Amino acid sequence: MRQAQGLAPGQRRSDQPLPVVTEAPRRLPTPRRATGLVIRPPERPTAQDRHQLAQLTEQSPELAEAVTLAQGFAGLVRQRQPTRLEPWLARAATSALPPFRRFARGLRADLAAVQAAVTLQWSQGPIGRVDSSTGPIIAHPAYPLVGVQPTVSRTRQRGDGLHAR
Repeated sequence: MRQAQGLAPGQRRSDQPLPVVTEAPRRLPTPRRATGLVIRPPERPTAQDRHQLAQLTEQSPELAEAVTLAQGFAGLVRQRQPTRLEPWLARAATSALPPFRRFARGLRADLAAVQAAVTLQWSQGPIGRVDSSTGPIIAHPAYPLVGVQPTVSRTRQRGDGLHAR
């Protein structure tokens, strides 16, 4: 290095100031991490999470708008607040971001179901369970177990109702 600078061994260049040390640039979060930062419940993020989210939103107005819309929708669903749905849909429908406009249009197409989903507590229920008295797994009819013969092999629609074959 000294040879490249034109200095003899042990000689110092006193006329040249030392370089300024700066903080290493931080890597941007992965898309998965950024998504987690955006939709995480507001009471759970750490100071570092809040700092990273602030850095993301400072990058562009479009990104800041996307974060605001995503957090707004996640909040109204999480807190089951159907009164906030209509104002959110209006903001998303007039957004400069096409994905949010499409999403709002799709939600409006089935508004009754969306309002029910935001209002009601619901669950798909367990898919399968182990019956402790007999031991075998009882499967959900939509997801039959491979190699297990169902009780009713198949049902079909007839004019007078459902009948087993």
